[in-house]
Amino acid sequence: MKLLAADIGNTNVTLGLFDESELIGSWRGTTQAAATDDEVAVLVGGLLALGRHALEEVETVAVASVVPPLTTTFTRMIRARTGQAPLIVDARGLEGILEIEIDRPAEAGADRLVNALAARNEFGGPAIVIDRRGPISVVRSRPASASPWRRWSGRRASCRGSSCAVHRTPSAPTPCMPCRAARSLATSGW
Repeated sequence: MKLLAADIGNTNVTLGLFDESELIGSWRGTTQAAATDDEVAVLVGGLLALGRHALEEVETVAVASVVPPLTTTFTRMIRARTGQAPLIVDARGLEGILEIEIDRPAEAGADRLVNALAARNEFGGPAIVIDRRGPISVVRSRPASASPWRRWSGRRASCRGSSCAVHRTPSAPTPCMPCRAARSLATSGW
């Protein structure tokens, strides 16, 4: 099964293409919150083409987004071009899979949800995840039987490194947290 994982952030759209649990390609483009369906199709199709892949070979799509207008556009584009509804990673979609212990779970960022899910799936719990992309976010994840996470934000980190730079390095021991989460989703049948 080929899974296209999309991480739609405020600055970049990062795509990862998985064949079963193996990451076979990753690409990054600039986020354009006001992009049309066609512009998103050109971005996704163009990035996949860089690795000699096409949207038509994708069987499943998972989207983690912190840009609501682009989430809607991306979803429409995927439905129109593939006939399938992408899995949207949000608090509602993770109900029963991941307990979100904050006052307003619907406001939990998809990036933090994916980090907590990946930490739990990769390491069990308890775990603390520190996300250095943008403001520092700390996520506490407990074992699946317990409430998995709370978050705290700090000052902007000086590191502006790519969240996927780790897995782009051939000698890297493990991929970044969002890619581990996508791999976990791909292998769990979720």
